[in-house]
Amino acid sequence: MDTTPVAPHSLQQTPDDEHLDRAFQSFVSYRFRLSDIDSHTVFGLIYTDMALLDIVIAPHPVLRSPCQPVSTFDSQLHKLLDNMYESMVASNGIGLAAPQVAVSQMVAVIDVSSDAVEQPKIMSLADIDPAQHIYDKRLEIINPKITQSKERVSSEEGCLSIPDYRDTISRFFTVTVEAQDRYGRPFSATAVDYLAFAVQHEVDHLHGILFVDHLSRLKKTLFKRWSMKNLGSDTV
Repeated sequence: MDTTPVAPHSLQQTPDDEHLDRAFQSFVSYRFRLSDIDSHTVFGLIYTDMALLDIVIAPHPVLRSPCQPVSTFDSQLHKLLDNMYESMVASNGIGLAAPQVAVSQMVAVIDVSSDAVEQPKIMSLADIDPAQHIYDKRLEIINPKITQSKERVSSEEGCLSIPDYRDTISRFFTVTVEAQDRYGRPFSATAVDYLAFAVQHEVDHLHGILFVDHLSRLKKTLFKRWSMKNLGSDTV
């Protein structure tokens, strides 16, 4: 999920919108580490430790393919998660799903390091301290499934795979997701407001759904024109 403050194409930005953009930007710290110490093959991809991965841009077919569940929770999965996080931060995002780096697996990571966003309420389904399911101030959701949702509201969103485009869609204000952490331990997380939007955005990615799929019919028509001009295709 993209947090770069770009003016929406069909709405005027309000002072409240600008405030929320600044709140999001406040916790996107540009930090990454590159190392050539070792290399790994993860789900068929070869890259070095702490590498920045290329973000897939629409209309790449991997973005429309439902992802496969993860069954092996090992160091290769951990490396994928770490590199996804570093790539997300370097791209000024607060969420990233595996298909956005051309990996068709049910894996997503969301930054929860900011005090500007209400923290998720974690319930362990593995009989451990709930805090152990949050890794290094990030919410890693593997094989996630949204089990509860409440109250539809407007959400202004962008996507790292559709750069420079933002628009307003309908999302649930509160969601509960059941997932596994990087060690395969099950948990549930209840999120509200922007974090809930991010969870829904990333879970959509894992099912081949993009946020523009939630646009109204009129907005979809306008988006197709924008997409043809900026992405070279009116079908993403």
